[in-house]
Amino acid sequence: MIARRPLPASSRYCAVDQVETTLPDGRTVVHLRRRFIPRPEELSGLGVRRVAEGERIDHVAADAIGDPTAWWQLADANGVSDPEDLVGEPGAVLRVTYPLGVRGG
Repeated sequence: MIARRPLPASSRYCAVDQVETTLPDGRTVVHLRRRFIPRPEELSGLGVRRVAEGERIDHVAADAIGDPTAWWQLADANGVSDPEDLVGEPGAVLRVTYPLGVRGG
């Protein structure tokens, strides 16, 4: 069995299963199952955040969530796959949510 590496809790892949696959040449590799983007309505809301002129997605994530690498939470919350779509329009209001499976309180 190949050792699996735990993923940080802040990773969008932390809840995705790691599986082993044996390749035709006999090597075994560990990989992640596919991650499905959740429907925004499945996510518990934290609030909203307005995009400023020239702002980058990592700056918005740092301000709204406290982690510049958590841009993926904003993408999930707003139903987009390309995070640049979130900051392309100054003044746009973004939904800010918890990750799937985390309930706000």
